Amino acid sequence: PMLISDKEEQEMDYLLRQRELMKYGECGRCGYPVQDDYIMCPNCGSQLKNVCSKCGKPLNPEWSVCPWCCTRVPGAAARRDQRARARSRQQASSHSK
Repeated sequence: PMLISDKEEQEMDYLLRQRELMKYGECGRCGYPVQDDYIMCPNCGSQLKNVCSKCGKPLNPEWSVCPWCCTRVPGAAARRDQRARARSRQQASSHSK
């Protein structure tokens, strides 16, 4: 039998671990856990973010303008559309299984 204090400690440990994992995202290509500021996935090498050509700060792939220096990100709209199509195909194939 588990003591109430042990059970509470286990639950607290679980919640703390869950909070730590929330700091991470996943690579859209391989599912590997990645930190929010990663530019490339360390597992598969997939580009997670663009880098601003003017200030060098990391940019989310869907951004069309750098929020730090207002530089336009070339090709951002085309990449965003391409990712949306790929996600749609992936969802369609997973539902047909």
